[in-house]
Amino acid sequence: MAEVGRRWRRHPWGMLRRGLRHNRWMRRSLFGLAGLAVLGLGWLIVTGLLAVQAAHHAERDLSIARTMLSEGDTSGLQSITADLAKQTHRAHSLTTGPVWWVGSALPYVGRPVRVARGIAASGDIVGRRIVPAISSLSHELDPKTLHPTGTTIEIAPIEAARPTLDTAYADAVDALATIQALPRHTWLSSVDNVRGSSADELSQVTSYLRTADRLAHILPAMAGSAAPQRYFVGLQNEAELRGTGGVPGVFAILVAERGTIRFTHFESDSALHGGTVPTGLNLGTDFTAYASGSNPTSVFVNSDLSPNFPYAARIWAAMWQKVSGEHVDGAIALDPTALSYLLAVTGPATLPDGSQVSSANVVALTEKDEYATFADTAKRKAYLVELTKAVDGQLLSGAGSPTDLAKAFGRAGGENRLQVWSADAAVERVLVSSGFAGAIPQTARPFSALVVNNVAAGKLDYYLHRHISVQRTGCGATREVQVTIQLDNDAPTGLPAYVTTRLDSEAATAKPGDNRSRVDYVATRGAQLLGATVDGRPALVQTLRLLGHPVYRYDLELPRGESRTIVLRLIEPGGQLPPQKWTQPGVSALDSTYYDQRCG
Repeated sequence: MAEVGRRWRRHPWGMLRRGLRHNRWMRRSLFGLAGLAVLGLGWLIVTGLLAVQAAHHAERDLSIARTMLSEGDTSGLQSITADLAKQTHRAHSLTTGPVWWVGSALPYVGRPVRVARGIAASGDIVGRRIVPAISSLSHELDPKTLHPTGTTIEIAPIEAARPTLDTAYADAVDALATIQALPRHTWLSSVDNVRGSSADELSQVTSYLRTADRLAHILPAMAGSAAPQRYFVGLQNEAELRGTGGVPGVFAILVAERGTIRFTHFESDSALHGGTVPTGLNLGTDFTAYASGSNPTSVFVNSDLSPNFPYAARIWAAMWQKVSGEHVDGAIALDPTALSYLLAVTGPATLPDGSQVSSANVVALTEKDEYATFADTAKRKAYLVELTKAVDGQLLSGAGSPTDLAKAFGRAGGENRLQVWSADAAVERVLVSSGFAGAIPQTARPFSALVVNNVAAGKLDYYLHRHISVQRTGCGATREVQVTIQLDNDAPTGLPAYVTTRLDSEAATAKPGDNRSRVDYVATRGAQLLGATVDGRPALVQTLRLLGHPVYRYDLELPRGESRTIVLRLIEPGGQLPPQKWTQPGVSALDSTYYDQRCG
């Protein structure tokens, strides 16, 4: 027993106990440190609660400011911006100082404190620098200011806004980097959740500013600030699907000069030597293999087989120059659904016969009803030319809210229903990075795209419904991916012969309403195919390449009233970034679901 007592006295805790009993200075020091720790903890709790209160106030102000900006309401923006700056600065001030610095430096225990400090610091940048910068430009960059008439774009305000946008974007990048450098996981889940939501919110702000900043650097040139710019504008008909959307038919030539816009031509594909113009373009061996047998660089209706719009745009530009002798500085693709978004803002257009084209009927008129109305192909094409001319005239009439028009253009671009290409390589790089180019990204991050090309040469894709489900599982160097693609043919009976006509190799055995599609799945760079089935039976799939991505292709016969299901099993490189999705537009929107297992 005595030995146990001696051991206890030699133990550090025993020595501390004896020191506390006999050393008054040590007792006072330890009690003082304990008191400071309690005070520090109390300070952290009190200031933390006050900072949370300020942050919630700032979040409310930010939501109001965002709504005002989106609706073009600049009247109260200055006051709400000032209050936002006050609240974010208060939250930042409350989370600085010696106590917060010491708390954040503590191992493990201090991780939530460090995260809270970082969030407040980033919020202060948003509230006191980024939002005021955007607010200061709200009038100059208001669509009402930039687009005072239907045919005019004001260039000077855009050029004047560049320095402010440059600075705001740089600040957003710094603020986002601050949050991204913070620990993702601490022992306090509520702080982790705020960090995640703040990172997502700031990521969206940064993306918005990046797009605005880059567009501000190219829009004046695209609007003809230095020299007139000529654009080939093609209308794509998704009743017959092509890689970028639908088969091209009617087109126009748009000229922009010093901010003034006008159209010089409205034509059908008959103006392109009957739709066949050998361009001699060489777009690479992968492109040649992808479009094998379709001659896309010479045949206008096959020019957009690849989902990468810059390929189609270059072909269109070359064809027009061959036919007209005019150089084209860019190309724009639109579909009837995009026109419906715009007509919803401007109101309906009136045709020469007095009938109207509106948001409600433009898709059906151009992709379904025209085939029942016109048995004569020449008359049908002439009707589409007049319809396009009337719609474009309505868009340039000045009708509708410029703010709402800007939103409609943005929606169309976000759905790949508006795609823009520039022959200027510097401008094109900005369009690609901003998401308006309809380009397949040359990226190593996880990627997914379903592309359907009509092989039958009919117009049955008006009744086609597309579904895709992608599941990525595993957390190692590679991931397993299962892709399930379902196509439904809902074509009714009694359709015009032009719609159901088959010009493919299986036409002799097909029944009216049966369709045929070339189904491509564009996968992540480095992916490998493990196996494929069609309706549960093993199937052979062709492997191609597109801009570094593997492409898995199946030629699918789709009888009227039936569905077919393709399942691909892949293995692809791992990675923490979520998949990047490219969506092919169609008459019916793609029905898609994605599951990506979270790791780490």
